[in-house]
Amino acid sequence: MYIDTETKFSSQRLLEMASERLAAATDSGLIDAQQLTYEGLVEPVLNRVLVMRPTTVEHLQAQLQGLKLEVARRDMKLIILDSIAALLRTDHAGVESAAITARGELLGQQAAVLKSIAEAHRIPVVVTNQVTARPSGPTTHAFQQQQQQRPRPGDSSSSSGHVTAALGTKWAHAVNVRLILERFGDKRVVKIAKSPLSANYAVEYCITPAGVQEVQGSTAQQALQQSALEVQIANEYAAW
Repeated sequence: MYIDTETKFSSQRLLEMASERLAAATDSGLIDAQQLTYEGLVEPVLNRVLVMRPTTVEHLQAQLQGLKLEVARRDMKLIILDSIAALLRTDHAGVESAAITARGELLGQQAAVLKSIAEAHRIPVVVTNQVTARPSGPTTHAFQQQQQQRPRPGDSSSSSGHVTAALGTKWAHAVNVRLILERFGDKRVVKIAKSPLSANYAVEYCITPAGVQEVQGSTAQQALQQSALEVQIANEYAAW
């Protein structure tokens, strides 16, 4: 199930990835070349992906509640919500206390439903967040200031601010595993910032026609590993 709140899902891209991976499986002998047909292998992959496009927070809330029954009925194996921040930041914008409280309550409800589905059906739920620009100031934590002062390859951003995860600490604490995607010059890196099973780790990856793939032999693991305390989190809901 792909819940597309930003209307960025591309069936053509999914078709490209499926075709590339099936072709690679054929080249390696895992699949008989005679079976590699659109109707036989590629079309079933596309037909197994369900896409929902909620347009409001209320619409998303209703779809998540209905998802509790659909997961078992359709035997779903993966849920992707891209992104959880888009509708909240659009429908409930503002920095006044009432707006902040409403966003926090809605976010808590959505997180509770998704976690209950994942635990009840033992399936992964992948949720993307957005980033937000935050100026440096007296409310910035010491570890964030330390991170800002550390130069990064290819980073030409101003020292007067930084880009950080949206939704504040409420969401940061709600997730079980937190992955950070960053770019350092021409390198793309995914970092494990929070996990009950893994230490902090960094892996360089690239985007290919077959999808996301690890860059073999990369030195990112040694050069870019860092404490989770160094990962910037927007600690004020006003950053939404």
